[in-house]
Amino acid sequence: MVERSPVDLMAGGSSAGTAAHATLQVNGEVIPPRNLAVATPAENFDDYSGAQLVDQSKASGTAVGATAPGQWIKFAGADLRGHPATFTAQVAKGTPGPAQIQIRLGNPATGPVIGTATVSSTGDVYDYTSTSTGLTGANGIRDVYLVFTGDLRIASFTLK
Repeated sequence: MVERSPVDLMAGGSSAGTAAHATLQVNGEVIPPRNLAVATPAENFDDYSGAQLVDQSKASGTAVGATAPGQWIKFAGADLRGHPATFTAQVAKGTPGPAQIQIRLGNPATGPVIGTATVSSTGDVYDYTSTSTGLTGANGIRDVYLVFTGDLRIASFTLK
């Protein structure tokens, strides 16, 4: 399947010297808004800053790991029209002390914070637990950012 979108075609001797250019509209599939009400693997993000893919366990799986404040992952075009009220995530934290996951809309630095979940130390990066927080102001079809305030791992999450 191909997504519906404009496609630029360019021809020439090199990318620096295109002799011809045309834009075609591809009539493909319309991709629906992302449904974060179902368990969403954190590794399925659309964009990120600083965070990295890490092993979820010694045997299998992939999670997202953050090591410093301000790192984030983005989930584009999420359907929040059902006004989700709760963020729940499967998380691990091997170091002492808490960290947080801010749930922001539209921008990882300046977008409104609709919830903040605290992640307490689990004692090991492979020891996952659930954390939840209430959400306020979740609506529309929006880009959702999970912004991390410290070192933690997140395997999956939902917004319900």
